Parts: sequence; structure tokens; C-alpha cells
Amino acid sequence: MTNLLTRRNLLKLGVAGTVVLGLEGLALLSFKDTVANQSLDAFPTEIPGAERVEKYKITGADKTLVHIKQIHLVENIKENSPEWEEIVHVQSEIYQILDSLNLNYGLKTVYDEGVSPELMELVEGNRTLKRMRSGLEDITLDFCSRRLLELEELKRDPTQLSLSAYLRYPDDKNCLQRYSLEIDDEISSLKEDIDEIKRMVEENKIIYGAALKMFDEGRIQILPAETLRANLLASVIADDVLSGKPVSEKFYDEYVMKNREDLVLSFISESADPINFLVYGGGHWFGDNINQWNKKHPDKKYSLIEIVPRSYNLD
Repeated sequence: MTNLLTRRNLLKLGVAGTVVLGLEGLALLSFKDTVANQSLDAFPTEIPGAERVEKYKITGADKTLVHIKQIHLVENIKENSPEWEEIVHVQSEIYQILDSLNLNYGLKTVYDEGVSPELMELVEGNRTLKRMRSGLEDITLDFCSRRLLELEELKRDPTQLSLSAYLRYPDDKNCLQRYSLEIDDEISSLKEDIDEIKRMVEENKIIYGAALKMFDEGRIQILPAETLRANLLASVIADDVLSGKPVSEKFYDEYVMKNREDLVLSFISESADPINFLVYGGGHWFGDNINQWNKKHPDKKYSLIEIVPRSYNLD
């Protein structure tokens, strides 16, 4: 079990059981494990797409929260900018993580940052809009693919190729060579276009979040992790920060960080599952919230697992 409790002052979490301190770090020994903690113990420490998996076990925990750290799209990030590409890389790795957990550990539901009960209908609407946009991409891809097949079949038929070349360039004695070169150039261009369309389709899906992409594919359900009011307020404050407007650190910590983190614990506490998965901003640290929550709700305590994607920058 990865141990960063001392670094993050998680001794304050009020861990029950026997605590042994030594040169190798801190070991927690409990006499009886809950299902949540058994799930934590059995959770893999190596996952495709993950740089590391950190476990914080709290004796008597009713739930284990698995926080997958993310960076996500915000309004001022321009397409294909370095920030855009970083998001694509991190979200692609989160997709690998979710995919592995889905295939190997039966992951079916994910609490997703920015999703509120009020927005669930809009998420469904977004699926329709995405299908419409995807339809336009599919039409373009279908046209390119058909044209490519047409040209490749023409090249395999010398008689038809010669006739087509003559009809296209009747006054050119080198019409066959000329037309063949044109076809080769068009085939090469079509292949590049098809590859680019496929890349753009995948990138457009992943840029809006790995969890939403898997949801669109029908592989998981996404669940609300906050209220609409909390999300909108946080968005306004974050926009002010990005635009250079003065925002007090206390105000930011309260409404962008702490309140929303508390809402996550409140939402997940209603789950019947002993282990619950959350995709949420990597700047959020749930240890302090869990500390307070566990004191207030000793019968609904949390253990914590953090998953850091490979490309996630911790600096």
C-alpha cells in the first residue's frame, strides 16, 4: 500500500486500530476489515494509463472513494494549443484506466465532475447533438472511403484505366501515365484525409472527457458529483481567476474547492456500492474533507484511492 499519509498530514484522519511507526514509514493494522477496505486491498496498483495508484486505508470505512485525477477543457483553451493537447493526452489515459477497470473489474458507473442532477437531461441531449455531429463526420468519411475504393478498383482494371485516361486527356499521347499519376496522388490524399477524420473524431470525443466518451459508447453510466448551482458558481469564479480579476484565496478555496468536494462525499454516501469511482480535477485533494466527514459520520467513513494518469503534471 502506497503510503503518503505523513506527507499529507493524514494522521489527522482519526484512524482507528493499531498504529506502528518506524523507519520504513507508517503501517496500519486493523482487526476487522469492511467490504470497502477489502475492495481497497484488492484494488490493482498497476493499471494501463496510470502513473501510480495511492491507497489511504481508514479502519471501519463504509466506502472507498477512487479519485481519478483529471485536467479538463475550459473556455479559454484554444483547439490544438499545447494546453489542448495536454488535455487530450490525460483524458486518453483516463480512458485507458476506465477501460481496464470496465473490462477487468466490472466498472459500470462513474461520478463525473461537472455533472449535476439538473444536467443529466442535458447530458442525454448532448448525446443526440454528438450523434448529429458524428453523422456529418460519417458522411464525409463515407464519401472519402467510397472514392478511395473506386480509384483502387480502377487501377486494378487496365482496360478501364486506359479508356478513362483517353477520355480525360484525348489529345495527350501520355494520357495513361498522366492519369495514373493523378490517381496515385488522389489515393494518397484520400488516405490522409480518412486518417485525419478518424483522428479528429476520436479527439473530439476524448477532449470532452473520457467518462463521457465511455458513456456515449454505452459502456458506463455517469452519475452526478455536484449540484448545478455549485458548478456554475465555481465556473464564474474560475473564469474571473483566468481573466485576471481579483479573487480572494479563501473565497476560491471555499466555493471552487471545499464545498464541491463535500458535495462529492454527500452524493456518494447514498450509494449502495462499497467502492465508488470519481473522475475529478487533479487539484482537488479529498483527504481534508474525508477527515471532517469521518468525524461527523463515523458510521459512513471513507477510505481513499487516488489514481494519477501518466501525463498528469503534478507541479
